Amino acid sequence: MKIICESKLLRFFDIGSRVEKINLARKKFMLQFIMGIILSKNVNFPAVAEHFSPDVELASHIRRMERFFDDYQLDYIQIAILLKCFLPPGQINLSTDRTNWQFAGQNINFLTISAYCRGVGIPLLFELLDKKGNSKTSEREQLFKKLFRIIPPKQVGTFCADREFIGEKWYKFLIKHKIPFYIRIKSNHLITLNGMIIHAKHLATIGREKVYKNIRIHGLTLHLAAKRISLKKKEEEKYLLVLTNAIVEKALKIYRLRWSIEVLFQSIKNRGFNLENTHLTDLPKLKKLFALVSLAFACCLDIGIWKHDYEKPMKKKKSGYKPNSFFRYGLNEIRKALLHLHQKKDLALKIIDNLYQKLCDNLDLWNSLDFILRL
Repeated sequence: MKIICESKLLRFFDIGSRVEKINLARKKFMLQFIMGIILSKNVNFPAVAEHFSPDVELASHIRRMERFFDDYQLDYIQIAILLKCFLPPGQINLSTDRTNWQFAGQNINFLTISAYCRGVGIPLLFELLDKKGNSKTSEREQLFKKLFRIIPPKQVGTFCADREFIGEKWYKFLIKHKIPFYIRIKSNHLITLNGMIIHAKHLATIGREKVYKNIRIHGLTLHLAAKRISLKKKEEEKYLLVLTNAIVEKALKIYRLRWSIEVLFQSIKNRGFNLENTHLTDLPKLKKLFALVSLAFACCLDIGIWKHDYEKPMKKKKSGYKPNSFFRYGLNEIRKALLHLHQKKDLALKIIDNLYQKLCDNLDLWNSLDFILRL
C-alpha cells in the first residue's frame, strides 16, 4: 500500500517540469522530506528524519538531507508553476511582505509574493535578503519579473502591500506593468490635494471612510482611501491610508486581502511547521527549505478545502468562526491518512488522486490561458 501511494505521489513533481525533469532519487527524497515535515510538524532534520524509512540509521538520513541541501540545484520556476496549480485559473490577487527571524546571530529575512486563496496566501515566489531591514525597490522588481514568467501581468487582479512597499520608482514599475495596486502608506506621507500639500493622516476621519481621487504624490496622479480606525493606538496605527491606481471606492475592502499573507506566515511557522526552528543559516539552503515547506503547506490547504467543500464541512462555532483553518483541517486529515495508512488506505488514495487530478486540470487551464494572453 505504501509503495502504491508513493508511486502516485511522485507524479506530482513532474507537474510544471520544464527542460529537465527531476530525477527519481531526488523526487523520492523531496517526497519523504515533505511528508516528514507534515508528520513531525517541524523542519528540524532529526525530527523530519524520524519519519523516513526505519530500516536505515537516523544519522544516514540526516547526512542525506545535508547532501541535498548542500548540492542540489532546485528549479524555483518549476516550483512556482506547481504552486500556481493550487490556484483556480483566472485573475489572481497578490500580496507581498517579509517574514523574518534570527538564529545564531543570523538575520533570516524572506521576501515573498503570495496569491489569495480562500483567506490564505499561497506562496509563489520568495527570495532571501541578506540583511535585516526593508527590501529595496530593485529586489521587488526582480522578484516580480520572475513572477511574470509564470503569470502574465494581465492576470493580476489586485496587488496589496503594507507601508514598507512604497516609493516613486516602485509605483512607476507597477503602473508600467498595469498592475492595479492597493498599498498602505504612512501617516506622514505628503500628498498634494487641490493645490495644497498635506500629510495623508489629515484626510482621515474617525469611523468613516473617505476617498480622494486624483491626488498628486511623487509627481503621479493616484487615488487615496482614508479612515481613522482608532483613537488609542500608537500614532502610525491610528490611520488606514490606502493608495491606489484603480478603484478607490473599494480600496479598503480590497486591502484586507493582504492579511492572507500574514496567515500564510503564521501557518508555516508556529501554527504549523515551526519554520523558525530550523538551524540552517546558509541562504541558498534556507531557500530550498522554504520551497519544500511551501509545497507541504499548499497540499494541506488544498486538502482542507476539499474536505470542507465535498466531504465533511466544518461547523461554525457560536462566534461564527470555523473551529479550524482550512490549512489545519487539511493538515490533520493528511496526517491521519499517513499515520494510519493501512486502516485509512481508501482515504489516502482518494486524497492523492483528487489532488493530482485537480493540479493537472489546473495546469492545462493555466497553460491555455497563458497562451491566449501572451498572443
